[in-house]
Amino acid sequence: MSLSGHFAASLSLIVVAVVVAPAGAATIATTTPCVTSFGGIKSVGLIGTGFTAGRAVLVRATNPDIRTPSLMAQVQADAAGNVPAGTMGMPALFSSFSAVDETFTLNARDDRGVEAAPYTFRQVFFGFRAVPGTAKRGGIVRYTARGFVPGRPVYAHFRFAGRTRADVKLGVAKAPCGIVTRRMRQLPAKRRIGRWTIAMDHERVFKRDTVLQARGNLHISRTGGSGRDGRLED
Repeated sequence: MSLSGHFAASLSLIVVAVVVAPAGAATIATTTPCVTSFGGIKSVGLIGTGFTAGRAVLVRATNPDIRTPSLMAQVQADAAGNVPAGTMGMPALFSSFSAVDETFTLNARDDRGVEAAPYTFRQVFFGFRAVPGTAKRGGIVRYTARGFVPGRPVYAHFRFAGRTRADVKLGVAKAPCGIVTRRMRQLPAKRRIGRWTIAMDHERVFKRDTVLQARGNLHISRTGGSGRDGRLED
């Protein structure tokens, strides 16, 4: 065989080796239409198909208000070209510190150039918020809890000096994002000056060992109260 013939034969083998799935055949998605962010915890289930078998896949999320995409996961496609079952990714970065409910576009591409069709999902930050954030004595606010289990009731526990002073049912968390809202007194308990703790979860009464629980502080002064956002505590 001549040198040129040997080169041609080798090239044909290489071409066969890099054949990949057709463009647009790959898919990427979250396991639920709405995902919950707990901060720096891998909490986003991912599913994908149609990538090059055994190759690295980068999964990113974009938002119109963020210039740099969020890297959610880097995984290796299995022998069938799928994102391995049970893959969990990091939550996307919100556009600002105060943002708690936004829509993102999910993108994925492997290191052989196979790119998935974009997928849109919604993400909420686990916790709660009162609007307005300050209220006069006996004032009414709207409490909104996010990221709880859809279909289950959510309770707010108002605690002062280590004791629960009131347990209030906010309502049932609605799909897809586990959100529940209720207008009520900012402090539905006998008024005491100082720092209160508000805990929200699925339990009728407060329990210290509840896992899915958001906590925040409510500062009561002689003139009124000032509430801060609830945030999940480690």
